[in-house]
Amino acid sequence: MALFILSILLYYHELMWKPYFAIMIVILSSIFLYSTLDFDSGYLRIDFLDVGQGDSILVTSPSGKKLLIDAGRDKKVLRSIGKEMSFFDRDIDAILATHPDADHIGGFPYILERFDVSYVLKTLASSNSSVFGLFNRRILEEGATEIVPERGMLIDLGEGVFVDVLFPLKDYVIDSNSGSVIVKVIYKDTSFLLMGDSTVGVEEYLVEIDGYLESDVLKVGHHGSKTSTSEVFLEKVIPEYAVILAGKGNSHGHPHKVVTDLLESKSINILSTADLGTITIFSNGIDVWVD
Repeated sequence: MALFILSILLYYHELMWKPYFAIMIVILSSIFLYSTLDFDSGYLRIDFLDVGQGDSILVTSPSGKKLLIDAGRDKKVLRSIGKEMSFFDRDIDAILATHPDADHIGGFPYILERFDVSYVLKTLASSNSSVFGLFNRRILEEGATEIVPERGMLIDLGEGVFVDVLFPLKDYVIDSNSGSVIVKVIYKDTSFLLMGDSTVGVEEYLVEIDGYLESDVLKVGHHGSKTSTSEVFLEKVIPEYAVILAGKGNSHGHPHKVVTDLLESKSINILSTADLGTITIFSNGIDVWVD
C-alpha cells in the first residue's frame, strides 16, 4: 500500500509545485487508504440502522462478511448503510428478510440494485403487496441463491461468528408478525438475539423449548410494541442492552411505555434509534460495547 502511494507521489514529483496537484494527490491517497483499511479487524460489528419506522440490521464479522437483516421501508436504508460501509464496497454476502411486511422488505429492491448479493434468505410467507412483488423480481434479476431459513440452520460468517436460526420451524408458514425469523448472532462468549416482529406467543414458545436464550444484546420485538417482550421472556434472555428500532414520533406509539417500563425495572440499558439514530455495537468475543 505504502509503495503504491509512494509511486504516485514520485510520478507527480514535477507537478508538486502546483498546489492543486498536491492537494488532489493527498485526497486521492486518503480515499484509497480509507476504502482498503479494515478498522474493525478482530471485532464483530452490528449496526442497528436508522431507517425510520422499520427494521434494518447490518452484521459484519471480523472476516468482513456481511449479512443484512431487513432493510426498512424505502431507500433510506441506502443512506444509513452508506455511512457504515465504504463507498467502494459493493458486496453484501447475504440478506435476510424476517417477514414480508413493507417496513422490513421495502428497502431490499434498492439494496439489490446497488450491491452484489450472493444469498437471499426468506421464509415461505408471502404478501399481496406491490413491494413484495418487486422484491421477488429484483431477486430473480440479481440471480442470488434463495434459502428458506428454519430452526436448526447455522450460518457461518467466518472468524468464529455464527448466526443460529431459532425460528420458524421447518414448513412453518405464517404471513403475520408471528412468522418472523428469529436469529441469534454468536461470537465466542457473546451473543445478540434479534427478534424481528415476533410476538409474545412465540417468545413463550422459545422459553419452553430453548435452554440458551441468554444474550448480551436483545433486539426488542416489533419496535417495542406491547405485543412483544414479556417479563418471562426477559428473565430468560437477561440482556445488558435492549435495542429498539423505531421512527421518531411514529404514529404507532412505539415503543410502548409498558415495554420501556419493564426493561427499566430489569435494569436493562435501552438504546433506541428514535433517540440515537444508528446504533453500533461491537464484540471482541468476550465483551460487548456501544460505539
